[in-house]
Amino acid sequence: MKIPQRRSDIMPDFASPCPCPKNERGSALLLVLGILSIGLALAASFAVIIVNEDTAAQNHLDEVKARLLADSGLRQAMVAMKIAYDPSDGANDAEDKFPSTRTTNGFYAPVTGPFAGRRYSCSKSLDSDEIDNAMKVIMDDFEYMPKATLDTTTPATPTIEDRGFFPVVGKNIYGADRVIGRFAYMIIDESGKIDPNAAVIGSVSEATGSEPRSGAGDFEICLEDANLAGYESYILPAGLRWFSMRQIARNIVPADFETQVIQVLHPFSVEQELYWSDDNDDDLYDTGEDYPRLDLSSDQDTSLAQLYKAFIAPDDTDTALPNIGDLDDANDCEWIKKLAMDGVATDGATRRRIAAQTALNIRDSVDTDSDATVAWVNTDGELTTSFPGPPNVEVQLVGRENQYGLSELSVKIECIVPLGGGPRDLTMNVYFKGEIFYPGAISEPLGSNTLTVRFSVTGWSESVGTRTFFTNTTSAVPLGSSANEEGGTLRYSSGWQLAGTSTRNNFLENLGKRYGVTNFQIESVVLNDGTTNIDDFPSQPNNSYWWNWDSSTNLLLSNNLFATLEALDPLNNEDDEGGPTPGYGSLWTASPTGTDEMYENIPIYVDIGQLTRISGPLSESTLSEYSDITVKDAAFTRVGEIGRVGSYWPGRSLRLWADAGDEAGMDTYLLDMFTIGPASGKRGRVNINSLNDDVLTALLNDTTTVAIADAVAAIQTARLASTFTNISDFFNVAGITGTDKTLDDTEEAMVEKIAELITVRQTYFTVIVTAQSIKDLGGQVVYKDLNNDGDTYDTGEAITTVYGTYEHYGDEILATSKLLAVISRDAFSNAISIEHLEYLR
Repeated sequence: MKIPQRRSDIMPDFASPCPCPKNERGSALLLVLGILSIGLALAASFAVIIVNEDTAAQNHLDEVKARLLADSGLRQAMVAMKIAYDPSDGANDAEDKFPSTRTTNGFYAPVTGPFAGRRYSCSKSLDSDEIDNAMKVIMDDFEYMPKATLDTTTPATPTIEDRGFFPVVGKNIYGADRVIGRFAYMIIDESGKIDPNAAVIGSVSEATGSEPRSGAGDFEICLEDANLAGYESYILPAGLRWFSMRQIARNIVPADFETQVIQVLHPFSVEQELYWSDDNDDDLYDTGEDYPRLDLSSDQDTSLAQLYKAFIAPDDTDTALPNIGDLDDANDCEWIKKLAMDGVATDGATRRRIAAQTALNIRDSVDTDSDATVAWVNTDGELTTSFPGPPNVEVQLVGRENQYGLSELSVKIECIVPLGGGPRDLTMNVYFKGEIFYPGAISEPLGSNTLTVRFSVTGWSESVGTRTFFTNTTSAVPLGSSANEEGGTLRYSSGWQLAGTSTRNNFLENLGKRYGVTNFQIESVVLNDGTTNIDDFPSQPNNSYWWNWDSSTNLLLSNNLFATLEALDPLNNEDDEGGPTPGYGSLWTASPTGTDEMYENIPIYVDIGQLTRISGPLSESTLSEYSDITVKDAAFTRVGEIGRVGSYWPGRSLRLWADAGDEAGMDTYLLDMFTIGPASGKRGRVNINSLNDDVLTALLNDTTTVAIADAVAAIQTARLASTFTNISDFFNVAGITGTDKTLDDTEEAMVEKIAELITVRQTYFTVIVTAQSIKDLGGQVVYKDLNNDGDTYDTGEAITTVYGTYEHYGDEILATSKLLAVISRDAFSNAISIEHLEYLR
């Protein structure tokens, strides 16, 4: 039998030495410890990352809250303006349209200091001039909202650092409400300023008075006239534009930024291309009272009926057109009232004729042909270019086209009496001078013009009584000279042209007997271009006359008598009745005076070849001298050109200028009805409700005959008295033009130069909002310097903070956000929109 082996033979001997090498002992332990160390380091790193990410996330959340609060502040500012300044409620109507002019609870307007030249409204504290740190905005070391001394006389809250802020309180589901943040805003009125994007272009000089103002564009508003030096700084390369005052401040920072730049510049301006018609005459803007403006730049074939309806408003249910009713209502239209005073009927038919004739003349002024438009007003009061046929015709009318006409006719009667004591003869020699005008012609037109005058003369003496010298005598007046005047060409007589000689023998018994011209009568004058009679007045020969007067003084010896007739409108030398009465006095001016007397020994009052304005007394029927007698036959380029159509003839044109004492009135109120080009927003126009002297000075440059400073002062006075709701209010201000009727063309031209550059509706405001997200800490015992004495501690100044109320000394401001926005407000409809928004650092 086999003997079992010993245990030691089959089990290892743990007490025996390790078979491993001595230098490998403990390495496993070190490895494990190393791995644990790395794990701990990674865990610590992850912990730090988690903490940092959590902090960053919380910070980002606080910043997002602050930005959202800033957005809420902007909306609050817009809502506050919309509610507080609502013109539809009927209260403070004028101030509601332009709230910055309110004297109470409105905009703060300092006249000195760092805030001078701007108008401000602050959140929660409308009588304060600043919210200091909350509102201060620094842009490249320039303070757009400069720091100034706080108005501590009427603090909004006990702590001045909190003034102007609205707290935002959130509902805590676990208990008391918490303040989650606050915001404050500043509203700056920017209305009525100049848009440098429209005013400054590189191709136009900005030197004062370097270019006469024409009204061609907003670039004519000269920044140098607005006391702005270095205007070149505002010229941007093509395709670029200014988008905010902050951008201007960051890129230019001129020395006069705090004063002139902020006072007169703002790079936002889009006119609202709508016409407000106060249909119910309540002086309030109502829904539905806005209408599209009529485009005068298009061919009026398509809008002749619209133009007529706009003037006459025959259909109150026509919602596509403003129901202005100015020519429809004899009590509203100044010219209709004037015609009534002159004894002309002003019934509905007369007013329809006036509206139709004005529309036709405008149409013929803008079309490119030389054919006068013929139209009819039918018995339903409608204007049609299709003959309606009898008995449906109320009146037929013809538009005024670009032709030529008689502009002046002068006469000299040479009375020759031989010396001697016995019976003497009396010889009368009649001479004429004539002048015709081609509007728009730069050289003498082709054709053979003739001017034919038919006249009669009777004389009287103490010896034999009345005798006839000339009866229906016809004479041709040659027109042998030419000159360029008033944008056209004149053809005129170079000297007196003898029309006839007539002698009455033994007309005077002796030297002591007196004689005179008892009547000089012109039966007709015909202007012929070689084939066609251009003007023939009167149109009924032998049964009417054109001119009739006599000498009021009897003579003794040989003498000369002079007189002249000058056309107020050379292209319309006939009157409505086809004869000289009752309306011919509105078409001609007789000199030396009146139309019923012929004076002796008067200096020759003849301006043949000069086409000058007549000064002195005018006929009672005359409303004004003509201003412009050119028919363009081209599209309008400026709204104000509408006043040049028809040359102020009542019933055939619009009148855009009158001196303050002129009973004829003005038609500038109609300018708001029209536009040139598509009815889209127009940039660069100045709101004339601005009270900014520098802006008004730049606007008025080279436009009027009075001193600019006087005109600006007159505008300021009128604006403070009432709001301009129509651009005609601007032109109706007494004192912005002169009163010399001989300069009426110059004064009327002011309307043309400015009408396209001004508006009354658009208002812009810059809103700066500061918002802060807040951690509301209740139950904290804090020190608060309640009496603002700067001491470290006074009795009673240890307070305990509470939830739901922001405590400046206890709660924590987590993040701050600021934004700058430009808002546009329609002064009539009170509609508000955001034009520009940027967040500030």
